[in-house]
Amino acid sequence: LTNTGVTPATSEVYIVVNRVLLPLAVPLLLMQADLKRVMKETRRLLGVFLLGSLCTLLSTMGSFWVLGKGLVGSLGVHDSWKVASALASRHIGGAVNFVGVSTALEVTSDTVVAALAADNLICALYFMAIFFLAKGIGPEAAEGEGEGGPSET
Repeated sequence: LTNTGVTPATSEVYIVVNRVLLPLAVPLLLMQADLKRVMKETRRLLGVFLLGSLCTLLSTMGSFWVLGKGLVGSLGVHDSWKVASALASRHIGGAVNFVGVSTALEVTSDTVVAALAADNLICALYFMAIFFLAKGIGPEAAEGEGEGGPSET
């Protein structure tokens, strides 16, 4: 919308949202949660999440080691590791984490926009490839379903 002139490129509202409202959103949501129930019901999920987070961190460090010279050449010495860190946090916890880490590490706004655009393009290509590869795989049969579909009882 900014490119078409519908919304301004800079605004005080953006600063308030990014620096005040987003950092407050997660703690406010957690205050309403029943943490004992959450921990009880998501114990296995937590292990898988931690494993995925570790793999994301390791692959980010490996990618930075392999592609670091290209990033340093295009982003500079100071922003390259910051962008890699912000993208790792995005893939672990979402766009809010990306904004939080980018803000905390003081990544320039132009670099943030370029990193998000590149990441969104790569993710779109990745998901198109995954969907293409999975097009011939049907849904798993639920319990009580046979070859002919849902059982009629």
